[in-house]
Amino acid sequence: MTTSMKILTGAICAAALIGLGFVPLIHDPRPEIAAHAETERITLQMEAESSERLHRAKVRHAYIDSDAVGDLYAHCTGFEPPKQPANQKRCQAVIDRVEKEIAAADAARAKAEAKW
Repeated sequence: MTTSMKILTGAICAAALIGLGFVPLIHDPRPEIAAHAETERITLQMEAESSERLHRAKVRHAYIDSDAVGDLYAHCTGFEPPKQPANQKRCQAVIDRVEKEIAAADAARAKAEAKW
């Protein structure tokens, strides 16, 4: 078989594979775009769930102090924070206090783990 026959045979085989759909000529990006969109959706969903779990844990921590503090913290960090400046200051004080307590508890836990 001569070189030109080998080239012609290869070209016919390549054309047959392309014609049968085994070798695509044009890359279709739609499946990749859909996969990236699904990955982004799952990532956002996981972040939202994580944020919600963290918020519930902080509310439970606030309720440990007292029911009034827990109720106030839940209201202040909920969907409808107060609009009046005096209540906003009160909410900010409670939020700061709870965040400070949580940071102190985390530091104490880290110190205990370091000693262990």
